[in-house]
Amino acid sequence: MQLGFQTNLRKKFLSGCLCVGFIVLVLDSTRKPGSFSGTSASAPHVAGVLALLWSAFPKKSADEIRDSVIKTATDLGPPGWDDRFGYGLVNATAAIEFLGAIDKNQS
Repeated sequence: MQLGFQTNLRKKFLSGCLCVGFIVLVLDSTRKPGSFSGTSASAPHVAGVLALLWSAFPKKSADEIRDSVIKTATDLGPPGWDDRFGYGLVNATAAIEFLGAIDKNQS
C-alpha cells in the first residue's frame, strides 16, 4: 500500500509529524485513491516513530521513549490529552532532540 498526503499536510509529514484525525490518502489494490483516517491510520506512523527512536537509542527504556513522544507532541486540542487528538501531533525530530545525542557507535 502506498501512502500519500494532502498538499497542506506534506510539509508536516516531511518534518516527521503526523496526527490522529488527519486524512491519509492511499491507493487500493486497483490503484484507485481512497482515504483513511483516525487512530487506525495514525497508529502505524506513531509506531514507526517509536521504532526509529528505539533503534537510535537502544539503551533507553520503553518509558523514556514513550515520554519523549508524549512530551514533544504538539498539542492540537484542549490543553493536555483529549479524545480527539490524544497527545497531539507526533514529532520525530523533537523526540530525538529530547532524548539527546545519538551514539553512532551503537550496533
